Amino acid sequence: MKNFPRSRIGEYEISRLIIGGNPFGGGSHFSNAKNRWLRRLLTDDVIVAMFEKCEEEGINTFLGRGDDQIFRVMNKFEEKHGRRFNWLVQTAPERGPHGGRHPMNTPASIREIAQHKPIGIYIQGSSVTDQLLNLEERKIEHVQEWLELIRSYGIFAGVGSHNHRTIDICEERGYNPDFYMITLNSLGLYCSGAPESISQSIKSTKKPVLAFKIMAAGRIPPDEAFKLALNCIKDTDFIVVGMAFPEEIEENAELVRKFTRCET
Repeated sequence: MKNFPRSRIGEYEISRLIIGGNPFGGGSHFSNAKNRWLRRLLTDDVIVAMFEKCEEEGINTFLGRGDDQIFRVMNKFEEKHGRRFNWLVQTAPERGPHGGRHPMNTPASIREIAQHKPIGIYIQGSSVTDQLLNLEERKIEHVQEWLELIRSYGIFAGVGSHNHRTIDICEERGYNPDFYMITLNSLGLYCSGAPESISQSIKSTKKPVLAFKIMAAGRIPPDEAFKLALNCIKDTDFIVVGMAFPEEIEENAELVRKFTRCET
């Protein structure tokens, strides 16, 4: 295993680059054709091999949805290696008693995910947190109770959002998540402001922040995206990047080492 910069969420030492799960579920945020290609390419066995490649590069954590595909893959890795790959989980807003992608499915999703031994669960952003975010009253409905539900299972609890003001409101209200998951890129895709504004919110909290969508779903060159993201977050924060093949893992790992001056 190569040297790699790390930080912490609670007692867990986590690589500052985390492999994201959107490609594994065919979520390219680009085109239907690319979605279909990703689903065909990334079988369960290929995903397990991707985790193994991550470990070779020093990347020790995965962030993905709490759904049947990912439950299956995590079990497959554990069956092969006799241990769990570090896993941070996004709640799945479609998994519950309410129809469609509904914010109030969140408690059911949390309870389901908790049975699968993740190190952290975070409340999904676009369909949950961002729908419940009230900027005028500076509050987010239900977030406090759902964070407490996650912690009742002995699991670290986070809040995800496409709006950096979520950090500010959580801090003001004392919702006290263990970590945040926030979009950040120079194009503003799925973001709520310029990188400078997002960075100000990220650096205003002592809590770990996971920056995602840093390449705007493949629209920004990696070198440019990684440099900006790592400059906009704290030295104790993380970036989450979806990767679809081993060469991406190698390149992205090397970029993090380069911009954090971590020698192999």
